[in-house]
Amino acid sequence: MGIDALDLTTTANMMSGIIDFLPHTLAAVLLLLFGVLLANFIAEAALIATVNAQIQEARIIARFIRWGMLIFTAAMVLTQLGIAKEIVVAAFSIMFGGVMLALAIGIGLGGQSIAKDVLEQRLRRRKMEQDEMSHI
Repeated sequence: MGIDALDLTTTANMMSGIIDFLPHTLAAVLLLLFGVLLANFIAEAALIATVNAQIQEARIIARFIRWGMLIFTAAMVLTQLGIAKEIVVAAFSIMFGGVMLALAIGIGLGGQSIAKDVLEQRLRRRKMEQDEMSHI
């Protein structure tokens, strides 16, 4: 109101823009804080679960989870601040899709023999069940 009284329209418009941006900034800071805390919590939970499951790469898995959550949090913060919304969403979507595709291809190619063994066991079990049914 003091700036309006001095009749400085440019300064008044700038102050109005800053005041309008404050709720977005506060929400972004809270989002960042919550995201970092959640990333650390989920990474520690994953580390404990993978160690209990006796998986050798427990630390690597926990780091991937932590960094994935932090990247997701950063994308949410930038979107909340209104900084290049479309680019952030597109970049995050492309990156997430690429990681999921790489995991799917890696697991698919790496697990061919395991999947073959599992399917053969099911087929043998089903065939034995059918043979027992036909003898009754």
